[in-house]
Parts: sequence; structure tokens; C-alpha cells
Amino acid sequence: MKTFYRSSVILLLIVIAVFSCEKKKKQTFDNLFKKHIISEQQGIDMFHEFHNSRTNLIEPILQNHYNDSTFQDTKFVWVSLDDMKTYIHFVETIQKENPTKDVSGLRLYFAAYPNSNEFNGKRIKHPRQQTFFMIPTVKNKRSTEKNVNLNHLPFVIESKGDNVLKGSFKIVEELMLDYDKKLRLDTYNKTDINLESSFGATSLLAQESNKTTISTIFNEGEMSPPPNN
Repeated sequence: MKTFYRSSVILLLIVIAVFSCEKKKKQTFDNLFKKHIISEQQGIDMFHEFHNSRTNLIEPILQNHYNDSTFQDTKFVWVSLDDMKTYIHFVETIQKENPTKDVSGLRLYFAAYPNSNEFNGKRIKHPRQQTFFMIPTVKNKRSTEKNVNLNHLPFVIESKGDNVLKGSFKIVEELMLDYDKKLRLDTYNKTDINLESSFGATSLLAQESNKTTISTIFNEGEMSPPPNN
């Protein structure tokens, strides 16, 4: 009887655990649909709005700028699910290796490749084309209440040892908007200095010369329409 009772309790606990996990998943997707998933028609309308209010106006200017009447700018960028998962894992690993930081999300930037076939010795597959890139953000713990999304600052890593994903977070100032920029930088840097002061001034100075900057920026997807050249 005791064995039956014990087995029943274990089975009940397993059922509760599975149900809780499923409920949690459902709640997560419910929140996703509520806050971020838009309807098919809204997606179509937004694509057409971009084409009508921007592409039709800007593309002739770009054709003139590049002296190329056939130039067509990018309409979409495709990124594989595996590459996206790997990048998310990369960002999550950065958080794990730097537990005193608060890696809070990603910034997605509109950008364009230069009118050149290479950049710093690296081949450019899509010269002149519009693109995007992603960079993780760290939360400014002394953040302001206005424009909350600006409190999440884009960063790269200044590594000091063999573990290249561990180190100081260098805020990429050039990717910040000018609005309250100095205030946000000052408040973040004061917090960051206080956190790193536990290493001691001598060791901080010793490590300064050994820093290696590790980029965290994701780019390079498959773009369409493809360039003519």
C-alpha cells in the first residue's frame, strides 16, 4: 500500500510539473502574440507603405548618386534559423561569463554597405545595398525614466584574458542617439567602474595594455534583390 501511495504521489508530481511547463510555454507564446506578432495583412500593408513612402522616393536618388539607372535597393534580408540561434546563444554566453552585467536585449540598426568591393580587406558581397546589423545591449542600472529603450546601451567586449567573451563592456558611443547621450554614458560608466574596482587599481592598470576588443555585431545575411555586379 505504501509503495502504491508513493508511486501515485510521484506520478502526480510529474503530471503537475509537465502541466506547469506546458502552461508556462503557452503563457510565453500568448505574450508573444499579444505584444509582437502582427497579422498577415498588417505585414503586407507595412511592406507596401515602406515601398510607396520610401523606396519610390529614395531609389531614384540612389540611382543618380551611384550613376546606375538599374540600381535596386534591398527589399529583405534572409538569416537562417541556425545562424540566429547560434547568435542568441553567443549573446547568452556573454551574459553567463559576465554575471555582474545585465545583458538586456538587442538593437537592430538600418545600415548600408559602402560603394566598394571590400572593407578592411574583407570582401563585400553586396556593395551599396541597404542592410541591417544587430548588437547586444547592456542595461544602464542608473537609467532615466524617459525613453526607456535608450537606457539599453550597445556594447562590444574588451577582453583581458584567454576567455574572449569575458571582460569589460565598451559602449559603442557612435551607435547611440544624441538625446541625453552624455548623461547615459556617465551614469553607466560610474556604475561599471564601481563594479570593477574590486579588482584593485593596480591590476586594472596592468590589464589595460592586454585588452583585446571582441566584436558582438551580427551582419551578413542573404539579401534580395541581389546586386547587379
